[in-house]
Amino acid sequence: MKARGVCSLFLLVAGLAAQTGLSQTFTTLYSFEGGNDGAQPQAGLVVGQDGSIYSTTVSGGAFGMGTVFQLTPPATEGAAWTETVLYSFQGPPGDGNTPYGMLLIGANGDLYGTTTGGGGAKQGGIVFQLSPPQTAGGAWSETVLHNFPQPAAFLLYAGVIADANGTLYGDTFFGGVNGGTVFTLSPATPWIENTIYELHPEADGAQPQANLAWGPSGVLYGTASIGGKPRMGTVFELAPPQSKGGSWTETTLHEFTGPSDAVPTAPVLVGASGQLYGTTSGGNSTHGTVFELTRQADGTWSETILHNFADRLDGVNPYAGLVPDSSGALYGVTYLGGAANRGTVFKLTPPGSVGGTWAKTTLHNFTGRNGQGSYPYGGLVFGYRGALYGTTDAGGASGNGTVFALK
Repeated sequence: MKARGVCSLFLLVAGLAAQTGLSQTFTTLYSFEGGNDGAQPQAGLVVGQDGSIYSTTVSGGAFGMGTVFQLTPPATEGAAWTETVLYSFQGPPGDGNTPYGMLLIGANGDLYGTTTGGGGAKQGGIVFQLSPPQTAGGAWSETVLHNFPQPAAFLLYAGVIADANGTLYGDTFFGGVNGGTVFTLSPATPWIENTIYELHPEADGAQPQANLAWGPSGVLYGTASIGGKPRMGTVFELAPPQSKGGSWTETTLHEFTGPSDAVPTAPVLVGASGQLYGTTSGGNSTHGTVFELTRQADGTWSETILHNFADRLDGVNPYAGLVPDSSGALYGVTYLGGAANRGTVFKLTPPGSVGGTWAKTTLHNFTGRNGQGSYPYGGLVFGYRGALYGTTDAGGASGNGTVFALK
């Protein structure tokens, strides 16, 4: 199981930011039954223009191979949300299976995503497009945009992002020179895949699990969960070619050294001043961190640990990324830890003066009781009526995971 996180620019979410200083109300919006409705939602959520939220489950559905689902908000606050399975994956040879990655909402309401398995004969996973029905009540239609062949590139734990021309960008966990790859998919008939960089495990890092993020001038930022010289993961930058047909240029911005500040499995968040925020999961034996990377005058980047998860009660393994509000506070989840050791939702509040300490607050402890979820893998997102929304991998009424809101 792999974590997916949310990656956003501060300015893009300011209008959806939650009000601060208010008490929190936690609600389980939906509990997955584990059958046709899906099971184990591990990706972050995306929010449509009407307030609907979309994501994937890694299992369940009509064929037991995962789903894409929609949760529609009620007309009146407090009423039940409506879950709809938009698509059930069928698996190889013609389709993908086990979608871990976050979805992308396209300009026309299409949904784009990835699967870790399935596809063509070599079953390296797929990139897919789901198009809404042309008539009310009709079925969504899937198009497989690309099949990844093992061993050239395979296992897509991350979703895709897009540029203004509709070209998709993503990464693969394995492939290339065995550190994984970064690729583009350009709209055409059929779509054209191009590997723009192959990660070298010691120099660049290896096994990227998270979405890429846009930086200034078309730069891409990414994380590698392992690799670098200390072998504990990296943050890297890919700069676009200066002329058509040229090569992308990779720069390793930071190598993590551990022990807790290691294994970044989430995307970075690009701040308003160009700084990068992210999490490290800490691996299997440590608790993890929240970090900030800042570009220095000489072009190098320096790391500041904003929070080091100290013990089990504080939170353990933040596999997902961060989402900000308009005040600059950062919100995230830990997979484990908290009072019941089933995960937490936390908030980091920036200091009031330069050089001060960020203040960490636990907003919610997951208990797994009374229909509540357990073990949040995917990141948070601000959405309908200013609430924070997320998923849990397990728990709920049937033990197959939940979608929750924190307001």
